[in-house]
Amino acid sequence: MLSQYERRQLEAIEQALTEEDPKLASALRRGVLHRYRWLILVSGVCGVCMLVLGIITGSATLGFAGFGIAVAGFGLYCWRAVCEWIKAS
Repeated sequence: MLSQYERRQLEAIEQALTEEDPKLASALRRGVLHRYRWLILVSGVCGVCMLVLGIITGSATLGFAGFGIAVAGFGLYCWRAVCEWIKAS
């Protein structure tokens, strides 16, 4: 845990960075979900494809795996959007 003095110093450093290079500060503020948003979305689409393929071929394993990947991918993608919406408000 940081002391009050250390917190103020950290805030001063963050503010100086934001003033000096706002583009870099914005990039550093973004989370992991934002950096990998396309990978997360593609994993959701691949999951749906696996689910459909599992249904067509009758493979329960492929269908369940596809469903799990699709739910995880789209869930993380929507969670990222919700987090950004909350930050904006």
